[in-house]
Amino acid sequence: MSIAVTAPLWPEDPSPVVDPLRPGTVDPTPDEVVAALSPADRRCRVLALVEQAHSILAEALAEHAGGREIVGVCLLWSGGNDSNVLAHLMRSHATHVVHANTGIGIEQTRRHVRETAAAWGLPLIEKHPPPGSTYRDYVLKHGFPGPGQHYRMYQRLKERALRQARAELVGNGHRQRVVFLAGRRRAESARRAGQGDRPPIPLHEREDSVIWVSPIAMWTKLDLNTYRSMHPDVPHNEVCDHLHMSGECLCGSFAKPGELDQIRDFYPDTATQIDTLAAEARAAGVPEPRCRWGWGATRGSPVPADQPLGRLCTSCTAPQLAILPGPEPGDTMTAPTPNPPAATTEQANRDRSPTPLRAVPDPTPSTLDGAVVLDSVRDFVSRFSAFPSEHCAPMLALWYAHTWVADAFYITPRLILSSPEPGSGKTRVLEIAQHLTKEPEMTAGGSAAALVRMVAAGPITVLMDEVDAIFGAGGSGNEEVRQMLNLGYKRSATVPKTKGDPGTGFTVERLPIFAPTALAGLAGRMPDTITTRAITIHLRRRRQDEHVEAYRESKVIRQSEPIREALSTWLNGMGDRLVEAEPEMPPGVDDRPAEIWEPLLAIAELAGGHWPTTARAACSHFVFGQKTTPSLGVRLLSDLRDLFAAERTDRMHTSDILARLRAIEDSPWPDLGGKPLDAQRLAKEMSLYQVAPMTFKHNNTNAKGYVTFPTDTQVTQVGLADAWARYLPVNTDQSSSGN
Repeated sequence: MSIAVTAPLWPEDPSPVVDPLRPGTVDPTPDEVVAALSPADRRCRVLALVEQAHSILAEALAEHAGGREIVGVCLLWSGGNDSNVLAHLMRSHATHVVHANTGIGIEQTRRHVRETAAAWGLPLIEKHPPPGSTYRDYVLKHGFPGPGQHYRMYQRLKERALRQARAELVGNGHRQRVVFLAGRRRAESARRAGQGDRPPIPLHEREDSVIWVSPIAMWTKLDLNTYRSMHPDVPHNEVCDHLHMSGECLCGSFAKPGELDQIRDFYPDTATQIDTLAAEARAAGVPEPRCRWGWGATRGSPVPADQPLGRLCTSCTAPQLAILPGPEPGDTMTAPTPNPPAATTEQANRDRSPTPLRAVPDPTPSTLDGAVVLDSVRDFVSRFSAFPSEHCAPMLALWYAHTWVADAFYITPRLILSSPEPGSGKTRVLEIAQHLTKEPEMTAGGSAAALVRMVAAGPITVLMDEVDAIFGAGGSGNEEVRQMLNLGYKRSATVPKTKGDPGTGFTVERLPIFAPTALAGLAGRMPDTITTRAITIHLRRRRQDEHVEAYRESKVIRQSEPIREALSTWLNGMGDRLVEAEPEMPPGVDDRPAEIWEPLLAIAELAGGHWPTTARAACSHFVFGQKTTPSLGVRLLSDLRDLFAAERTDRMHTSDILARLRAIEDSPWPDLGGKPLDAQRLAKEMSLYQVAPMTFKHNNTNAKGYVTFPTDTQVTQVGLADAWARYLPVNTDQSSSGN
């Protein structure tokens, strides 16, 4: 369903709604204050909060839609008490229900969401983690998560599902927006007492094409209960009665002592699922205590104050978490723990303003110095790799930056890491990249179908290692993967897939495959169609006198996170400025190379400082300064141009051409598949460029050969000079009489 924002859904300029008890503040009213109200006053307060909830949505659309088409207003529905109230309150505005099926939840909750959405006539978008990224996959590789891995679980089990839902609804991120209605509450977030200050949950904000709205942000638990008493038809989930939570995500990061026994009493099937997975983890060699679900409940250090929560997990950290542990010292499984961006002075002033409960606006444009941010990325990357050129680290910094704003560009350049031998640092570059790019997915191999599904569930950044195992010598084989990587270079590309069955009929599903992609593999195995869409670093093994830092995962995570956050914060909201960017290209850079480098040069110009000059120097180096292996046809054209220039002629017979080509040292012409280049193979290769042999008299001999000029008698062909001009770089040192 599509909603065109041509007129407001509510009256214009809605009056600001203030807390009936605490006017002039943005802090939620304490529970004890609400509890002291009479029943009648509580109902009056809830009526004001209901009015405010609709006002928040109206203001969110007015501020963030920006004339874009609203393609959906989605209830993010977990099935818990808060989301049940939110769903009932906002269902008249909703076009869809979105549910993240974590794969480790209670089926009764999922059934509750499905049945209620169906009863209300709202389409349900239920999304699962993509193959290879499920909860089971994580546990069998790393063990059950503890408190330190909570944010990683949020990203894996919920955030990716939301990205899939967004991708299903939003076809063009520049022209369309989707609204996500979330049941986040400031009072719940504030219960992390003693664990560091956090900015309050914004009433609304925009992230790329998603407008996040929190209509019940200022509600307390008592307000929710009062609303339910006023509306007996609010959906009821019995799981909440039994477990005091929705049960849609039982990742165990913040499990309480005895929680699994409680689950076993009421939902034995779910407990059996957890027990079975624990047995599989032990069989897979996962050590104690990580082979036990909820192992963090038995340990006693506090959760780090800077650990992010995730937009849908503000209530995961109830008060008991003060006794739960964060990551252990030296723990290599610890999830990234980025510090939330500090609120700007303007935001802080608005938070203290006398007009609370009005929507918190988008952050003001980042005050971070883009040049300084890119410098920090470049310097961090340089610590772990010995690059063959000074231009590599700046190029990587720009490429990593472009992954955060890839939707602003029509193309995303492929990054290729190539080396003649193993052990040259290709994997290390990818390992560092996963800490600095947006939503990285480290992978090796995989079928085309799996890659398409993974990218369609994005946005992600694909970091693919061991590409030489996918393609054969010369980049042959695995055509479906090659096609997917080629097409995904441009934002408009999709792959059609059919779904359905003969009984109900088939429909065509168009899956988007646009994603920034880095590929690492041995030289000579990358298809030409990919290399022409790529920036390639030809890595070499380090000499003994070249020293780099060792890679220690926990240390790299800790040190890279502030840089990653700075990169994300700086580029957040910059997409609209980059969409129309037309950066200046270095002399001679045009066509495909200009297309490849445009996103990187645009970001460099946005950063300012030395970066525009640095980026253009890197562009010239990679476009003109690197020796590349041309295709066989281009190599043949180049050798023919040299041959005709040396003879200063515009025509040569085939026999003379073949003799001279075979005599070129280190050329492929004496041995092409076990036999030398002959007249038939020469004609076949030249036909690709609309050049053909013809009979003419030269040096008193009448025979077949090639000319540099076009002909339309005897044979129609464009001549070698045309092919040279189209497929070879300009060579000012050589010329022929026919050129």
